[in-house]
Amino acid sequence: MTEKQVSGLFRLNVRVSQKQNQWLEDESAETGLSKSALVQLAVENYIQQKKTVDAMGTMHELFDKMAAIEKAMQEKE
Repeated sequence: MTEKQVSGLFRLNVRVSQKQNQWLEDESAETGLSKSALVQLAVENYIQQKKTVDAMGTMHELFDKMAAIEKAMQEKE
């Protein structure tokens, strides 16, 4: 088994701006987390935020349908 298969992690080579790198350096020093761990957390947070935003769009559609049903029921009364 390779290291990738054992750990479930994959190596990426990314470029960041000087400002982003400085933030990573500062946050790493403050928290004791590696820059890699901070990037992993940032990606995971982005994934969760995107899922939430996508779900909110679906919820909006459901609310619109519920409002239409409520209106139709009120018109029948």
